[in-house]
Order: sequence, then C-alpha cells, then structure tokens
Amino acid sequence: MIKDIFNLKAKEFYIGFLMVSIIIFGYIYSIMPTLEETFQKKLINLTVESIEDLSENVIDHILSFTGNEDLVDSIVKNRELLQKTEKLLAILITKHTKYVYIVFKKGKTYRYLVDGSREDKAIPGEIFEPLRSDIWDEVLETGKPRIIMQSGIDIIGFTYLKPIIQNNKVKAILAIDYSAKTIKEIKEIINTTKILIEGILVTSFVFLNIIIYGAIKNIYLRKKAYIDNLTKTYNRNYLEDMASLLNPASYHVALIDLDDFKKINDTYGHDVGDLVLKKIAETIKSSVRKDEDIVIRYGGEEFLVLIKAGRKDKKASINAAERLLRDIRNRKIDINGEEISVTASIGLNIYTERSHSIYDAIKKSDIALYQAKANGKNRIEIYSEKRADQSGYITIGEIQRFLEEKRFICHYQPIVDLHTNKTSHFEALVRFIDEDGNIIYPNKFIPVIENTFLYSRLTKSVIEYNRNILKKHKDLKISINLSPSDLFTDAIIKLLEEVAVQDKLSDRLILEIIENESITSYEKMQNALLRLKSFGYKIGIDDFGSGYSNFIYLITLDVDFLKIDANIIKSIHKDRISYIVTETINNFCKKTDIKTIAEYVENEDIYRMVKSLGIDYGQGYYFSRPVPLEEILKQE
Repeated sequence: MIKDIFNLKAKEFYIGFLMVSIIIFGYIYSIMPTLEETFQKKLINLTVESIEDLSENVIDHILSFTGNEDLVDSIVKNRELLQKTEKLLAILITKHTKYVYIVFKKGKTYRYLVDGSREDKAIPGEIFEPLRSDIWDEVLETGKPRIIMQSGIDIIGFTYLKPIIQNNKVKAILAIDYSAKTIKEIKEIINTTKILIEGILVTSFVFLNIIIYGAIKNIYLRKKAYIDNLTKTYNRNYLEDMASLLNPASYHVALIDLDDFKKINDTYGHDVGDLVLKKIAETIKSSVRKDEDIVIRYGGEEFLVLIKAGRKDKKASINAAERLLRDIRNRKIDINGEEISVTASIGLNIYTERSHSIYDAIKKSDIALYQAKANGKNRIEIYSEKRADQSGYITIGEIQRFLEEKRFICHYQPIVDLHTNKTSHFEALVRFIDEDGNIIYPNKFIPVIENTFLYSRLTKSVIEYNRNILKKHKDLKISINLSPSDLFTDAIIKLLEEVAVQDKLSDRLILEIIENESITSYEKMQNALLRLKSFGYKIGIDDFGSGYSNFIYLITLDVDFLKIDANIIKSIHKDRISYIVTETINNFCKKTDIKTIAEYVENEDIYRMVKSLGIDYGQGYYFSRPVPLEEILKQE
C-alpha cells in the first residue's frame, strides 16, 4: 500500500516536473535566436570600440604629416608621404581586418587615396565603386562615422567608415573592412542548448523516440561539423580529424587559391563574394571524381583537393589539375545580368610518397602555390624537391636523424629588466649540430617541419632538455617557445603538467607562444593556456606585431607578457611609424597589466628609446648574443 502511494506521488511529481520543464525549456528555446543576435551585437560593439580608438590615433598622425596643407593634394603629390601613410594604416591590419584604405571623392567619383592592405593593393587614384554610396555620401556630409553591415552565413562582417576632417571639412574617408566568424563559444553553447532542449521535449513524450532522435541528431551534427556551410565542401575540421587516417602516398595534393579575390568583395560586396565562392566550389566538385577525390575549403578563398592516386598516376593528376584550372577559368557567374569570371593559382604536389604526413604533403603544395603566385598567377606550379633544396633548408630526413641521435643543443640569450638592468631570465634557442660539428640555426629547419609530427617531437625534446637543466641549476629561469599547434597536442600538455606537478618547475619555466597565422582557434588556445596557467606557468606572446596581431583576443587570452616583434623594434630609433606602433602596443599593455619585452635591442640608440617608452624588458645583442649554457654559468 505504501509502495503504491509512493509510486502514485512519484508519477504526479514526474508529470508536474515534465510540464514545468516543457514550459521552461520551451520558453528558452523560443528566445535562442534573440539571445544569439544579442551576443553578436555585443561582439560588434566591442570590435567597433577597439577600431574607433586605434583609427582616431592613426588619423591624428596622418594629419600631422601634412600640417596645414591639403590632405589629398599632399598625399597625391608626395610619394614619400604616401608610403608613410600606408605604413601607418598597417597598424589597423589584424586577423579580421585585412583591408584598410582611404577614399576621397572627386566630382561624383570616389577614388582610392591610400591602400594599407597587405595584399591586392589598389593603385592611388584608382576608381572605387562603393556598394552603398548613400552611406558614404552621408559620412562626407555629416562628418560622422557609419557602419555598413555585410551579411553572410556564420559571418560577422562590416565596413567601418571614419571621416578624416581637416580644417572643419571632411577631406576623405578611412574604411576598415572587418570580417570574422561568429565566436564559436556562442554558436556551440546555443547549438548544444537547442539540441538539449529538443531532446528534453521529445523525452517528455516518448522515451523510445528520444533514443532514436538522439542517434539521428548525433549523426547529423557529426556530418554538419565537417561541412563548410557556404560551399558544402568539407572544412578544416574534417582535415584535422581525418589527418591521421589519410596516407599521403595515396593522394596527390592540389592547393587552389582564387586570384585577386579581394577585388570581387570590394567591387560587388561580400554577398557576391560568397556567391562566387559557392559557384567555384560547385565547379571544383564537378571537375573531380565524386567517390575518390576529396575537396576541402582550406581557407577564405583557398580550396584543397586530395586527388586519389598512386606513384604511377602523376600524369593523370597533372591532367586533373589542368582541368581544374581550365574549368575555373571558364566558369561564368551571373551577377544581376553581368557575367564575371575568376582565375586561380594551383600548387600541385605529385611526390607525396616522400611526405611523412598529409600536412607535410600540403606544406609542399603550399610552397608550389607560392611559386605560382610569384610567377604571375593563373597557372599551375608543381612542387620540386630540387627547388626546395636550393633554399638551403635541411631535409626532413636529416632533421629526423638529428632528433633520434639527440644532435641538438640550446643556446641562451638573456632577457634584461630595463628598470634594474639585471637579467630576469634566459630564452632557450634550439640549434642542431651536424656530423662535422657545425651549428645549424632554426631558420634552416623550422620552416621545413612546421605542421608536421617532427615539430611536436622537437618541442618535446626541447622541453625535456631544459627540464634537466633546471633540475641541475636551481637559480636559472628559462623561457621556451611553443607554437599554437603545440598547445593542441595532448602529449606536450601532459609533459608540461609533469614538469609542473612532479618537478615543481613551472615557476622557473616560462612559455612563449609564437604569434602567427596558424592561430585558427582562439577558443582552443584559451582553454589550453588556462590549463597551463593552472599549473603555475607564466605565459607570453612572442613576435607580437608580426602580422596577425589581434588586441581583442589578446585580452581574452589573459597572458602575462608580450614580446614586441624584432621587425618593429629594429627601426624604432629612425622610423616614426615603428615608434608609434611600439608606443601604441606598450600603452595598451600598461592599461591591461601585461608586461612588455622588446626584441632586437641591438645598440645603445634602440636601448635608450625602448627604455624611455617604459618597456619592461629588453633582449638583443646589445646585452648579449645567445651563448652556450657553460658561458652563463661562468659569469655567475
């Protein structure tokens, strides 16, 4: 009897719980689109605030170049001033703001004045046809900034228009094209929540249906995660997950890059650009074998084609690449009655049997693609081992042998506290040693092994090498370099955990993350850095300002120090732009409690300059060249 009453109350409670759950989760589900839109608006506002501050500073410096002379006339007539302005605009270039330019209006026609973009640069005086001329006209008339939104699947994109006012008159407009994928955390949280709510709602009705539904949904999402939303080709998630299963000897690799694609976006807008990508993707898919070849959207306008082939199929793969080039060239795309076409450059690797991984094979295709671009575009270049050897790089086989035989050492360069002029710590810089005792420097082997298993193996070897040194010498403090790919390698994270937990060395081993284009997932990177910081490590960003810097994501990464790139520091004492960039970075770091290190302090002039700016630490030949450990120990 008691059991029956208990069961009855349990059923009533269960029914009530389900009804309340349905109402709550139904409400949450209904507001998901609004929640997503709110997150996106906040992201745009944060980005605009960051751009606003930097652009205002850049405009002030541009106007200081011209003084009281007319801005447009001065830049048009003075080539040196044009080049200075281009360099200054480059400050605004980030991972997501690739295109920055100044436009002026002459009569009824808009024309480029200065283009600070690093690729597909417009010629000064070239006609510029804005997509929304009414908004551009409004900026000229009112002197107030405006934003032109660009819509796209999974894309936040906009053009920020900032008037350049001289003598109370708008002389030109500074335009910054911003385009970035929606923050993954937002998408993942919202998608996961949607799926969870759907599951709960279905479970409320039939338990069996939720099992079936969950299984179908899981398969669907797994497939969706591998498909690029725009082009319906595979994406890089597919490549990352399948890389270990892809035997490079079974495929020939073609890397395709659409030529001058920026001009399409500038002329017709990002919507048309997306349409062109979609149509070209259809062309590529129709040109390859559906069940054998693999098409991957590798980058913005880059496609990767893995051509199923064997050692004897080289001619067939060359024919396939030629067919791809021809079909892309011949594809006519209708844009409101106007037919446009594009060309492509292709890097082809038909010697993949010599590659140790699919990434190694792709890297060689990328080298060939670079040659195709350099040789005039709209062509195919086939990777050649002989051409690669002429660069002076050592081979992958030699690198593998050096690692197996432990033929490497680290030299150490001091990092000096500029407030006390005392050494703070030493950066470990790896070198290989050949059979004759000659030292081989990183520029001869790092480019060869990037994105290969050997790079991770080298990183682990360097960690172990310095782990042993720190155990022996209790007063030493050392920093080592890690690439973003190292942060995503479980074996490296586990090794660093052992060094911290077992050896208690995390307070004397500093980690410098190399800041480059391979930072493709700030979410993963942030998670990895948070884990390392929980072990007690200090984290820094190396080579900041080398071309892909992003101040917004720098804040989210919560780093302890930032090392300003040598290419900026080396000219700080004789180039005003370098000085302004350094000053801007240093001021930003002061406000966010991030320590700064100046690389390439080569002489007293540079030393005095960085010290006067209040930079915290310096590194360079002015203090010491990288030296063997024995020399450091002698000095102590």
